[in-house]
Amino acid sequence: MKRRAVLGAAALLAAPAVRAQARPLRLIIPFAPGGAADNTARTIARHLPELLGVPVVAENRPGGNGMIGVDAVAKAAPDGSTLVLSALGALVVNPHVMRTAYDPLVDLEPVTLAVRNPLVLVANPTMPARTVAEMLVLARARPGELAVGSSGTGSTNHLAIELLNLMAGVRLTHVPYRGEGPAMTDLVGGQIQMVMTTIVAARGHIEGGRALVLGTAAAEPTGILPGVPTIAAGGVPGYAADAWLGVLAPARTPAATVARLNAAIGEVLRRPEIATQLRAQGSDPAPGSAAEFASYLRAEYEKYGRLVRQVDLKME
Repeated sequence: MKRRAVLGAAALLAAPAVRAQARPLRLIIPFAPGGAADNTARTIARHLPELLGVPVVAENRPGGNGMIGVDAVAKAAPDGSTLVLSALGALVVNPHVMRTAYDPLVDLEPVTLAVRNPLVLVANPTMPARTVAEMLVLARARPGELAVGSSGTGSTNHLAIELLNLMAGVRLTHVPYRGEGPAMTDLVGGQIQMVMTTIVAARGHIEGGRALVLGTAAAEPTGILPGVPTIAAGGVPGYAADAWLGVLAPARTPAATVARLNAAIGEVLRRPEIATQLRAQGSDPAPGSAAEFASYLRAEYEKYGRLVRQVDLKME
């Protein structure tokens, strides 16, 4: 099966229609330069021209928690010349908490899941809990007393905390910050006990002994932090709160065009040297078929919609 998949991808990439496309491809990054989305998009854009035979331009279109860039692609011509690499917030969270100019399930065509950016629950080393199980015991004994920081209200990190509260039956107090950096600063300073954050933001503090990893929020263990158990394995069965980035095109982009783009991006992300580079930045490559991403996108949309309603999340 693997051999057939590889041969099929190679055939798609060699198709004359790919070489015939003269218009440069724009890969929209709906965030400011720097960070996982920017790094991932520019890595993909650097290697796509050799596979597609056209220039590829990575373009930052920040604003609205990713919504401005996503909306620009939703309104673009469905000819395969404009794509977006979006985080899940603009696709599966924002539509449930604010008015968006697009419907992610109607106005966009999933191309491929690109990477997962595992979240980790980290603690100040002075907290009397060294594992998720020990933290849950402490949280149940002291409801509302343990403070957990996030990168902001409505962020993936915030919703991962709310999901943990619901599934574990605890009451951790959420403390929103303007970004992961300030949250980690207060964790190290002892103002809060824990932070739900990305590996990228926490790695330096973990390696320096200023933060202790309790568990990862992903469904499966990550090779980025070998030996660190998941929160699910630590006592919350079924818990999973992945941060991820995916590539999408405007709705009604022809299926053959989507297939060619999927094959090319997948080939880039599966290259060993690219995978190593991305993991060093805290991202796990996760390419798959367009159909798989479409199914996953819908499942995540429904999952976060339920969560937003359960916690009655309101955005100012």
